[in-house]
Amino acid sequence: MLKKSHSRQKVVPSLNNEITLSDKERDVLRFICMEFTAAEIAQKMEISPRTVEAIKDRLMERFGSKNTAGLVFFAVKNNLID
Repeated sequence: MLKKSHSRQKVVPSLNNEITLSDKERDVLRFICMEFTAAEIAQKMEISPRTVEAIKDRLMERFGSKNTAGLVFFAVKNNLID
């Protein structure tokens, strides 16, 4: 059994740096905040569920979130979604 052994460091974007997201990242984040599953997001965006999970994992790592709830909290707190 493989276990991820990397530790996530809390990333705090500087107030001087604007947080930029690609259109695909923004769409995935918006759908996550609307409580869609990876499979549902994949179907809506016409991409694979694995791609959705990879984008979500990348966003979580970028923003220092430990889980999806932390990702949603960060998105709302920083006005990344409408």
